[in-house]
Amino acid sequence: MSRFVAQKTPQFFATMETLSEAYKEFYESECPIDAFPRAIRDVARTYSVGRNLPMELLCFCACGILSGAMGRVFKAKNAVSGGYTQTGNIFVLGVGESSTGKSASIRALFSNLERRVLDEIFEYKKELEKFKKAKTKLMQDKLNGEDKLGFDDEIADTPKLPRNPDFIVKNSTSEAMIKAMEASGGEIFSVCEEARDSIYIVAGNYRKQGDDTETLNSGWCGEPIKHSRIVNGVFNVPNPCISLLWMVQNDIIDNIVAKNKGSFIGSGFLGRFLYCKGAPKTVPNSKEIIPLDESAIAKWEKLLNNTYDIRKRGETVWIDADQEAFEYFWDFDAFNTLLMNGKLRTQASLLGKARENAIRLAVIFAQAEGATQITADIAKRACRVVSYSICVSVVLFSSGMLPEIEKDRAKMDAMIRQNDGFYKKISFFDQYSSLRTERVEFIVHTFPNLYEILKKGKGRYVVLKEKLPEAKQALGIEPDDDDMPF
Repeated sequence: MSRFVAQKTPQFFATMETLSEAYKEFYESECPIDAFPRAIRDVARTYSVGRNLPMELLCFCACGILSGAMGRVFKAKNAVSGGYTQTGNIFVLGVGESSTGKSASIRALFSNLERRVLDEIFEYKKELEKFKKAKTKLMQDKLNGEDKLGFDDEIADTPKLPRNPDFIVKNSTSEAMIKAMEASGGEIFSVCEEARDSIYIVAGNYRKQGDDTETLNSGWCGEPIKHSRIVNGVFNVPNPCISLLWMVQNDIIDNIVAKNKGSFIGSGFLGRFLYCKGAPKTVPNSKEIIPLDESAIAKWEKLLNNTYDIRKRGETVWIDADQEAFEYFWDFDAFNTLLMNGKLRTQASLLGKARENAIRLAVIFAQAEGATQITADIAKRACRVVSYSICVSVVLFSSGMLPEIEKDRAKMDAMIRQNDGFYKKISFFDQYSSLRTERVEFIVHTFPNLYEILKKGKGRYVVLKEKLPEAKQALGIEPDDDDMPF
């Protein structure tokens, strides 16, 4: 990218790959395909091989689509203390350049269920027309005095309004989503192959100030929504449930970061997403026509249709987490909490929903595997996928802020090198610059080949990696055997 071309002065611009290496210490930097349920892996593999689509996108898309089919009826219990429960609705955001398989992955996995819903909508419209005619006739009979029914008979013969089966929305505003939720009983699945406009609307790029995250935040956690507008009136959704599967191109992230200067990221909305990446298009290994595995596709479609049937019945399906799973989720939350308060403090908003997302993903895994309980194995695999998702999100939004990060890095570097220096106490930056402690820590972690933090007594020092032995000697710290200039 042209804006990251090397300058005349010595500067280091971190790429996404470099950032991935930096965060490998904490999170999975490669997508753990083996962590997904077999039904998802198998259908993803056949489309990946047969249609040259990325496995990573296919696996995440499958989870997002299964989440949309589940709605609010599948719930986990005993995964956290305090009586909290978690539904299986998740937000998935796939990011990649054009022709990286985003749209094709959704179409391959979702077309069967979408056709079924469209058929149901067609039948619903016919039933709705019958309802309107029956209601009109009943009212006309009453006006003409031809209604001779008693109260009980009248109740029995009153036409019943059919339920709208349409729960799928594409690009839309928050108002349109709320209206769709009210019509569908509170549950919607927003699936969009190019969600540029949707994410811009939510991020507030079309507003003079502020964002528009409230509706989606409420739909993620199930908080009641009351929406009032002078033109459209009042909409009430007492028990909302939103699942999202959105695909965007990389430049969207840069634009969001540039416009919002971190405020939208800090809102916590983006921490609710599971992130995945589209892979660059590659040349297939063979010119042969590779047939799809119809058995894997049939199993996937059966899983999806059975899940949708359970959702339509509306009876809650409880999935209990065993003690080992509970402890694993607890450890995962503690791990991320320590990072939020430590080395990844500047990215805390992207880590805050890690445990909740892992539990929701575990609900999806359990349903995909026909399990009635979230075991430690399911919990561990769900946490691995969320761990990778966090790595992708931190790298994405850090890369979007690279120009700003590089500016601060150059400033910090110049202050360290003043008067031929090679280290500075962290508190120095707090006192004599706008660089706060957490920003300095973030820069050091983002550029691990350039800097290191040393502790001496109660003080902490930022040291040039190339002068590490000299810095240790100056600070009176015993050198290690592997202390070599970078």
